[in-house]
Amino acid sequence: MLSASWEDAIRLERGEQILTSVWGKYELPASKRPPVRSDATFTISIPESKNGYMVFTNRRIFFVEKRGIFTETYATILDIRYEDIIGLSTGGIIFEHLSITDKTDEEHKFQFDEKKPDELISYIKQLMDARQEEIEKEKTREKVQVIADFSFLKSAMQKGGVVLQAISCPYCGANVPIPETGQVFKCDYCKKDVYAVDVFKKIKELMS
Repeated sequence: MLSASWEDAIRLERGEQILTSVWGKYELPASKRPPVRSDATFTISIPESKNGYMVFTNRRIFFVEKRGIFTETYATILDIRYEDIIGLSTGGIIFEHLSITDKTDEEHKFQFDEKKPDELISYIKQLMDARQEEIEKEKTREKVQVIADFSFLKSAMQKGGVVLQAISCPYCGANVPIPETGQVFKCDYCKKDVYAVDVFKKIKELMS
C-alpha cells in the first residue's frame, strides 16, 4: 500500500509508538529480489538496494521505501520484531553496512549517510532489551488475568484432570463451594472475602 508520507505507510499496533527514523539504503535479500532468468552457463546477480527510512518503534524495525521522483510515495517493505532478531553485525570495507539476521536466518543489510552502524547496533540492543522486559510483563499480566477469575481457575484445573468444586476457607477452614465466575466470593461461615488469586497460590503450594 502506497502512502503520501512514510509515517502513514506504517501500521502500528495498539501500544506501539514510533521512536525515531534514519535515512538510508536497504539491500534486498535474495528472497526479495525478482527472479533472474538466463540461458548462459553463469548468471551474475547484482544486489538491488532501495532508498528510504529505517524506522524504529518500541516493538519493531521497519524499512519504508521512498518511490517516485516528481510525486513521492512510500511503502513498507520490511518489518522485523525485536524478539525475532538473532544477530547484529557490521561489515564492508569501503561502504560500511549494518547487518540484521532474523529468526528465519535471513540477513538484511543497510547503509546510512549520517549514522554509523556501530551506533545503531548499540541502540537496537537497548530496544531489544526493553522489548524483552515488556514481553515478560505482558506474560505476567496474562497469568494474573488467568488466575484472577474462578472460571479460568476451574478450567485450568479441569485441563489437568482435577475437578474443583469446593475448597477449605483459608480463614476459618470451612468447606465452601467455589463460584462459577468472579474474582472473589464471601465465605458463608466467617464472612471474609476469598480471592481467586489466593486460592490459586494455595493449590500451587499443595501441588509443588
